[in-house]
Amino acid sequence: MNVDHIQRNLGRKYDPEGMVKDLKFEIPNLREWIMSRWQQAGLPQILKFNLMAQSRIIEASDVMVVHSYYAALKLLLESGHGVERMPPILVMQHPRDPSIEGHPLLPRGRKFVVGCFGWISQAKRPIPIISGFSRSLSSLPAHEREAVELKFVGELTQKSLDPSVLAQAYGCEKNCVHLGHVSDERFLREMSTVNIMFNLRFPSCGETSGTLNLAKEMGIRVAMTNYQAFKEENADFLISLAPDKEVDEICAAITAVYRDWIAGNATTSRAPSPRYALPKKFDARQALQWVLSQEAAA
Repeated sequence: MNVDHIQRNLGRKYDPEGMVKDLKFEIPNLREWIMSRWQQAGLPQILKFNLMAQSRIIEASDVMVVHSYYAALKLLLESGHGVERMPPILVMQHPRDPSIEGHPLLPRGRKFVVGCFGWISQAKRPIPIISGFSRSLSSLPAHEREAVELKFVGELTQKSLDPSVLAQAYGCEKNCVHLGHVSDERFLREMSTVNIMFNLRFPSCGETSGTLNLAKEMGIRVAMTNYQAFKEENADFLISLAPDKEVDEICAAITAVYRDWIAGNATTSRAPSPRYALPKKFDARQALQWVLSQEAAA
């Protein structure tokens, strides 16, 4: 998507030569079709989430550092057709946020809070989250509902996804707040009040999310989509993408954490064990040392 934006904003409608350079090692059998559709502004939207457009980066790199094994495999298996020398690739874990060191967490107990943090886009699944929250809320006695809140913190990418409007459509507007863009300090403060955070993603999930890792560092239970790069991350709840299951599983996750909260049980993350026997990802210092060692060896 970023490369598409760059190539269409160079003072002309598009730059086909530039796009060819970005895609030349990727999906060779479909390249002509992709270029034809792209120039006609008719490229299927899903391909903007699947094409990596890293051909020029591959050629220019001595080493490559990526954030997931999914990204590394995608580069090796889908983006390396005809590459004379594929640079070595290292997988690095998401950097820790130093700003949360010693950050006082607000007591989680006055309200039961379901959180969604970061840009609010269609890919972050706000509609299924609100639907699942509304369903869980409706199962509670009336006197318990006042202490339950769904909190969105982040900018809207399109007006039609305004959580306040969506919550009204699902009948839970009194229990839903949207704080919009906030300062970093308030972002941390608001997140520290959350009992369960939803970090869902479809179709875009080539990245691992900063908010996902931040919530886990703060001991917050996390629910995430069981999809692509997120499969490498640990979470308390895995949410299906299947249309007939997604809302039910969102509702079930909220209900499970709410019951723990009501019972006075621990509401911090259960720190599940890894689901896959993947090698440990390098931290930032190790990644830098590795890059420098590759340069020295060359």
